[in-house]
Amino acid sequence: MRTELEEFFHRNDCSLPANLVEATAFLTTRQLLVETDVVAALPELIGASGPRLTALLISLDLVGAWVGLTRTAGRRLSPASEAMTQSLITTAHSMHAPTAHTD
Repeated sequence: MRTELEEFFHRNDCSLPANLVEATAFLTTRQLLVETDVVAALPELIGASGPRLTALLISLDLVGAWVGLTRTAGRRLSPASEAMTQSLITTAHSMHAPTAHTD
C-alpha cells in the first residue's frame, strides 16, 4: 500500500509527510492514532470502528487493498487455517463478483 499512497500524493501534487511511520499491526496503528497527532490510511470499516477515531472525507481513489497468505513450503495447513483461507477466498469473490456484460 505504501507505493499506492506515494502515487496518490504525487498525483495530487502533495509532498509526503516528513515523519512517516509504517506499521502492519492494526492495534499498533490504532494506538498511534489515539495517543498522537497522526493520520493513517485504513480500511473504512476499521476507521469507523472506534469512538476515538474520526474518518476524514478524502477519497483515496485507486488505492487498493490486497490480502495475502504466506505459507510454509511442504507444510499442510491446519483445519482452522484451511477454514480461514476458504473464508477469505469466499468473501473476496463475493466482494468482487464479476458483472455480466451484454453486447
